[in-house]
Amino acid sequence: MLRAEGSLYRDRMRFRLLGPLEVRSDDGTPIEVGGAKPRALLTLLLSEAGRVVSMDRVVVTLWGDTPPPGSVNTVQAYVSQLRRLLGKDLIATRSPGYLAQVGHAELDLVRLPQLLEAAAHDGDARLLTEAVDLWRGEPLADLPGDTVVAAERARLTELHLLARQRRAAAWSRNGRGGEAVAELERLVAEHPLREGLWAALIEALYAAGRQGDALDAYQRCARTLADELGIDPGPELKALEKAVLRQELPAPRGHTRAADERPLVGRAHELARLREVLGGVTRGSGAVIVLEGEAGIGKTRLAEAAASLAGAQGWRSVWSRCADDAGVPPLWPWLQVLERLGGGPLHAGDDADPDQSTFALFHELRRRLAAAATATPLLVVLDDVQAADTTSLGLLALLSRHLDGVRLLVVLTVRTLGEELPPPVVECLAALAREPRAQRLQLAGLTAADIRELGAGELAEAVHERTDGNPFFAGELLELIAAEGRADVLPPSVRDVLSRRLDRLPAATVELLRLAAVIGRDADLALLEAASGADAAHVITQLEPAVTSRVLKASPAEWRWRFSHALVRETLLAGLSRIEAARLHARVAAALRDSGAEVDRLAHHYFQAVPVTGAGPALEYAKQAAGAARDQHAHAEAAGHTRRALSLSGADAALRHELLVALGDDLLRAGLLTEAQDVVAEALTVARRLGDRERLAAAASVWGGVTLWNWRDYGVVDEAMVALLEDLLDGACPRDRARLLGTLGVELAYSASAGAGHAQQAVELARTLDDPVLLGRTLNNYLIATWGSPDRPARWLAAVDEALASSVPVRTRFFMLLHRGPLRLHLGDADGFAADLAAATRLGARLTGPDVRPHLLYQETGRRMLSGDWETAQELSAQAYDQYRQTSMWGAQFCRALHDFTFRRHEGRLGDVVGSLVDIAEDLGMPLMHALAVVAAAEAGDVSEARRLRRRWPDVVPLDWTTDSLLAVRGWSALALDEDPAAAHASLLPYEGRQIVVGTAGACWGSYDPLLEELAARIPQGRS
Repeated sequence: MLRAEGSLYRDRMRFRLLGPLEVRSDDGTPIEVGGAKPRALLTLLLSEAGRVVSMDRVVVTLWGDTPPPGSVNTVQAYVSQLRRLLGKDLIATRSPGYLAQVGHAELDLVRLPQLLEAAAHDGDARLLTEAVDLWRGEPLADLPGDTVVAAERARLTELHLLARQRRAAAWSRNGRGGEAVAELERLVAEHPLREGLWAALIEALYAAGRQGDALDAYQRCARTLADELGIDPGPELKALEKAVLRQELPAPRGHTRAADERPLVGRAHELARLREVLGGVTRGSGAVIVLEGEAGIGKTRLAEAAASLAGAQGWRSVWSRCADDAGVPPLWPWLQVLERLGGGPLHAGDDADPDQSTFALFHELRRRLAAAATATPLLVVLDDVQAADTTSLGLLALLSRHLDGVRLLVVLTVRTLGEELPPPVVECLAALAREPRAQRLQLAGLTAADIRELGAGELAEAVHERTDGNPFFAGELLELIAAEGRADVLPPSVRDVLSRRLDRLPAATVELLRLAAVIGRDADLALLEAASGADAAHVITQLEPAVTSRVLKASPAEWRWRFSHALVRETLLAGLSRIEAARLHARVAAALRDSGAEVDRLAHHYFQAVPVTGAGPALEYAKQAAGAARDQHAHAEAAGHTRRALSLSGADAALRHELLVALGDDLLRAGLLTEAQDVVAEALTVARRLGDRERLAAAASVWGGVTLWNWRDYGVVDEAMVALLEDLLDGACPRDRARLLGTLGVELAYSASAGAGHAQQAVELARTLDDPVLLGRTLNNYLIATWGSPDRPARWLAAVDEALASSVPVRTRFFMLLHRGPLRLHLGDADGFAADLAAATRLGARLTGPDVRPHLLYQETGRRMLSGDWETAQELSAQAYDQYRQTSMWGAQFCRALHDFTFRRHEGRLGDVVGSLVDIAEDLGMPLMHALAVVAAAEAGDVSEARRLRRRWPDVVPLDWTTDSLLAVRGWSALALDEDPAAAHASLLPYEGRQIVVGTAGACWGSYDPLLEELAARIPQGRS
């Protein structure tokens, strides 16, 4: 039985003929043996290794029936050349010709049948996989196709086919039903008239618990035979169909092991978790599993194990990969999933409202996944999520919250160590961590004992020390040791391992690999052919050594290659100078342009090729790609393309302004407010230089967008922006004037000026323009501008009713409800508050953006305070803070301090937070925070400190969103410090019968009435 010695040192295979001829030296270095004739001669002799090949046959093989004069002398010269290259003992002279003398382990033609024979004893899938992996293409490819060679090729092809079939059978026996079925499906597609393969597929499907699919496979076979040959299936297949129908099919022969018992080195805990989740999903409880860790830690391998476990239980599995090469369109991972489920792309619809369109995408995605999971549970694997686009991540986060009743398991792999994750990925992972149906599994390195199980033997400790247990790195080291046959070549880093592996490839192969690395993780034949200028045969031939050495993985179904690991590609890119890389990008860009590729990819490659192609093409394609992303409401991706366009805009000020305004709008929609402020400020500067009032208005009115809280920090009034808006009103068209007036009202919200009046004018003007979007925007501006007005309740209720009665966008409706609910609570209508919050929560499920869920959480925190559910309130508060602080919007620090005060006051532990409240009060400069710190110190027992703080800060009551709650806190302060309870009582008397609500219900402190009663009791006799 053939085994690799010591399970570590495989005999070196020097000669490979299962594909184009490949020869390597003892240390693994590739050897070029010359032109076509020397290659054909060596291939012929090796194909008959151990047998004498006559000179006549050699001559006929090389030249056919009409050899040139001196052909025998030429053959002798070739033999001498080969002996010099490969050693004088390789080719011996034996009458009447030559004899190749090689060890069996050095020649793949011999190794293939030996592996099959060895595996026949115990069905070892690993030996069969080694046999399958020997195949690199048409065998004996360097020989002409005479009858002898054709017969040998047919024999070898049959052996390869047999190895694949037996491996699939071994997988099925070992519980790897999903992989077995996938391989057999490929085999019947390649050889549709072979009944034996159809029988093996039917048996594998039945063994995987997929009786219906097994019967469908029989029907497909019957149709194929009838259409192609006009015959029925043979008696064996007919008997097999009856056995499936009667459930009489015997279990697979040999040792049977359930999928959940199949060992995976070092991953017992993770497998146990996967088994639990699979059971829950089967019962109708959808779930998400996040497999995370560094590159090479085994995330994808564990996902494959999950697919095997699911396949053994009759599940359906689909895979997709988030493209880590730039230039792919948004929604790429989900588009792959839907395509493999047999459907078309997602459609956002024609709605101009981006939030509504995003929800439409999500609704369609969930509907189609749920439909696919109806007959049998569905496993979706999203590989390399760290490279996912923002829109796909948003759909994933939405999906994780709506898995009730769907037999769907989504398994994600994401590289979370060793690189900085994009903010959208961080936000998505944080959102998943908060979902009860999602679990995150952080994969750690293997132990030395685990690596020993991989076959490292006595080198396990050394390999573990150098790799920290990273399975991929460890495997790469063991590959190198096995290839070079020495234990003293352990490199100092995995990069060195990969570099050495690449160095052993032919120079032409490495050159083509560099081009493939520039293309991305995956490359197809058509693009490689066009970008390299070589024909298909040359490309395929040059890439075969990379496939053999496992630098590349070849797709079995199409002419496409994938780097075996991202680090391989990174190693190749690191070896390029900037100008070399630019030249390669230029070649790829030209090839993509000629093929009509997506603008995302063109934009990426032309941008990288600017030193070669100039800025023009890169600028144009960046603008097109940004527009395409906006069409799909993928504003984060649009911002990335627009940033590139800006870097290429040169001295064209008008173009730069156009791009800045577009970028500012994209950033605002993506929740990147700080960056948006900087970008809009630059747009204003450019517009001023151009002396263009319309451009100034376009940039300035960005800040009147629909929101719940003011874009500005508390108390900030941008006087320069106010002056600009006031100036731009002169001569503006009605639509621009409405936008400018509303924006001006928001800008003056923290001012004593007439911001409310400007906002009122904006609403009145918008009403005349028959534009629901503009009307909703100006009504939202009006709400923000009228905080603190004595008649706010009447104004607000009328404004919200008007907005909700109009066809305003979903986002506007959402924020209107969040404005009105807290006001209803303030007026004593707790049921109305709960109803508005519930309605907003339903709408929020349709929306994306960083300010949606935190606002819901903050209001739910206030509602829980009101009901006395303090434990849940604290949990919600923590969630809201964690989410909101990820944005650049004002408020997270204030809300945390507000909740610290509220929760500690309820617990009687205000002394714990006095210091932090004082510090935050100093930082924020808010009268409300000042008053909270004073009350905290006084009620904690330090009255002198409270009085000192009272004198330290200004004694003011601003008219804004803090007014109602600030007066209540000042009432507490008057009681704690015994300071003029009559004045406090008088200020609070208008609030009799109402509830103390802070802002938009981030905190709810109960009724004003008990406070009024206590203050009244403290007023001295005789005072009013």
